[in-house]
Amino acid sequence: MGVPIAAWPMHSDQPCNTILVSEVLKCGVVVREWVHRKEVVSVEAIETAVRKLMVSEEGKEIRKRADEVVAAACCSETVLIEELAAAVHEFELLPFLTSAAVAVPCFASLWKEEKISEAEKLQKMDERGYGLDIVTCNIVIGVYSYSKHGKISSALRVLRDMENRGCNPTTCSYNLLIRGLGARGHTDEIYSLMNEMKEKGISPDIFTYNYLIGSLCEVGRMKDATSLLDAMVQNCVYPTVSSFCLLIRAFFKSCDFEASKETFEIALSICGHKKRLYRLMLNELLVRGKVSEANELFLVIMDRGFDVRGYTYKNLIEGLCKDEMLDEACKLLRQMLGKTHGFDPSSFISVIDALGKSGNQHEANEFSESMMEMASDVTEEKKRNGEVYDGKELDHRKQQKDGFRGTEWRNISHRDDGSGVALKVI
Repeated sequence: MGVPIAAWPMHSDQPCNTILVSEVLKCGVVVREWVHRKEVVSVEAIETAVRKLMVSEEGKEIRKRADEVVAAACCSETVLIEELAAAVHEFELLPFLTSAAVAVPCFASLWKEEKISEAEKLQKMDERGYGLDIVTCNIVIGVYSYSKHGKISSALRVLRDMENRGCNPTTCSYNLLIRGLGARGHTDEIYSLMNEMKEKGISPDIFTYNYLIGSLCEVGRMKDATSLLDAMVQNCVYPTVSSFCLLIRAFFKSCDFEASKETFEIALSICGHKKRLYRLMLNELLVRGKVSEANELFLVIMDRGFDVRGYTYKNLIEGLCKDEMLDEACKLLRQMLGKTHGFDPSSFISVIDALGKSGNQHEANEFSESMMEMASDVTEEKKRNGEVYDGKELDHRKQQKDGFRGTEWRNISHRDDGSGVALKVI
């Protein structure tokens, strides 16, 4: 549902945004005009604006328009974009485009909706007396670089024209273009741009190198990608977790597990024991079927005291059971019970099933009882947090995110397999 705006411009781009909200989108009113910014706003002025929004006929239309704006933002075929395109086509340049801060978002929106000709008209604002600053040029480069309809040549042309317009390209300007080149697999052109940056005294930053690493990994040039780590250090740009994640994913994709493990260890030594690194390594091991290695890594994760709720431990337990490593799965569950808290009670199900099918009913019963106790604890905790009222969960989306519904174990009790039998015994 859209929220109407009571605009009160104070600084920066807020005056332009006020015009956009009140005169163009018509989803708000102005509490105080920008020209009166040095005056004290009276209580009566605020009351008038609020009443206009909430109790007048005009306010009713404004609130309706606010809903339409939200609907337009969520819909690919937006009425607002159609209106904007029609206005550009009819008037050449909309009267409200008093600055690039307002015009460029419109340009980006038109481009996204495939209104190419109208968007390109707005891109030529400088020819009509609207100066383009560095932020505006960078946005235009970004739109040309990322859009599926965009042309890298157009983005490059904007970059070349910036100096003539009085805008000196920055590292960000080049990064936007480099990212677009990387997405299209134009790796050699990235090297050329980086050399150009150095010649102009513009230093590549971590984003520059990461975009290049990602592009090299995408085309399988792993040797070149790893060699960039040394080049980064030589230029006093130190690899981040994102740098190593790009390499680890690529090594797994090429099934070079030794290289991925070695890169992981190097990442830990440089970046520290970051949860993101462990999560990526665990997920990739499970996806590639390396269940035993994933189990060893997860034990390390628990020893380090990480919150296991951010990891795919359920997939690990199911993988151990599927690969007939039931003893390891049981051992892992016991360690989780002893060292951690708050993990998903349904993690027990695959182990209970496997134990029941193998005839180990006693141990299956023990795990079933632990599962039910944990399910009750989860429900009590949600009651304390206000997430459950009269036994009903208030936020179904959070349920799905947690991966466990309070009634799941009750549904299991009606089954005839291992976990169902165990629960019936209890």
